[in-house]
Amino acid sequence: MSDRPLRILHFSTGDSAGGAAQAALRLHASFVDAGHDSRMIVRQKGSGRADVLEVPPYLDPWRARWRRLVHRRQETPPPAFNLDVTPDIRRDLFYSYGPGEVDVVVLHSITRLLTVREIHSIHAHYRAPLVWALADQAPLTGGCHYSYDCDGYTARCGWCPQLGSEREDDRSRAVLERRLELLSPLPIVFVAASSGVADWVRRSAAFGSHRVERIPAITDDRVFRPFDRRAARDLLDVPQEAFVVLLGAGNLVHPRKGVVEYAVPALARLTELAPDRDVFVLAVGARGEELELPYPSRAVGALSDPVAIALGYQAADVYLCPTIADAGPLMIPESLLCGTPVVAFDVGYAVDLVRDGETGYVVRSRDPDDLAAALHELLRHPEPDRLRAACRAAPAHHTPARVVEAHVRLYRSL
Repeated sequence: MSDRPLRILHFSTGDSAGGAAQAALRLHASFVDAGHDSRMIVRQKGSGRADVLEVPPYLDPWRARWRRLVHRRQETPPPAFNLDVTPDIRRDLFYSYGPGEVDVVVLHSITRLLTVREIHSIHAHYRAPLVWALADQAPLTGGCHYSYDCDGYTARCGWCPQLGSEREDDRSRAVLERRLELLSPLPIVFVAASSGVADWVRRSAAFGSHRVERIPAITDDRVFRPFDRRAARDLLDVPQEAFVVLLGAGNLVHPRKGVVEYAVPALARLTELAPDRDVFVLAVGARGEELELPYPSRAVGALSDPVAIALGYQAADVYLCPTIADAGPLMIPESLLCGTPVVAFDVGYAVDLVRDGETGYVVRSRDPDDLAAALHELLRHPEPDRLRAACRAAPAHHTPARVVEAHVRLYRSL
């Protein structure tokens, strides 16, 4: 490719709801800001952008009835399981441009938008390099978005624990076999936001030999930056003199986020380690009011405004991230750019960005006692201002300009 602006076509299930959709939109918008011709096709549009195109539904009651009958005869998947079923949407928008009119096709999280066969057809139509920016494990597995302790995706799946299956030739095996047949031969290049995601690709049966590039998701340093802590606490009605622990997730009681199972016990343990310290918990995310916390707290609900989210980090002394499976989360670099240390399990961005005693602490996954010990270390750290200064520098390569530069360099090499 020459040095002219690139023509980029993105596919994403959404552009607003959830971290994966927001990351996809940030990348697309940053390409546009940098002067490239970037367009995005989604199933669920929440933004008002004219360059984001929403796929209309395809209403066929007979097909919907047939699908319900087929599903009734198969293993019942959990809600987030991707069975690679053709969605009830019109497909013509996928092929709006001709061969030669797109320089690169970028896939994001595409569950309920594109099937394996559709991806194969899109590649055949555009004859352009195909890049997949991974938001979870779904593109690598027989349907699960996170495999947890199961390594079936490194072989051929089957006996899927998330399907409750007791058969080798179950639906997870069928989905992965389809990936092996139709997608594995394609020259797909994967973009991994963290080292853990890159490891998922290298271990996968379908794509273990494919090229993987480490490029983080965008974090806007114009929004996520240090701010007067007293002012932030005033705005959020948080005690000025307390040691403030931030808990944050889209859904604070989701098992994968680990708040109920690990963060709450860790905070209970902290009451024993530091019985005389004034600690306050700020909960950002849905269902925070359901948490049974051992300290005074405030649940502010789910926030969609990035400036409001940034205030949470700016008001806190630490962001506590007990997620047990994640490609990120984005909250780790956001917190660090605001100058707020992170305590997290050894998952996702934490492994790449958090340095013990410098920008927070990384501890063994699923160990609430280790979380409590790390919080205690931060609580009594003699130089908290030095920690905050170091945090700001850690995710410098997550800024829009740096991320776009890395993507453009990759695309031009294909």
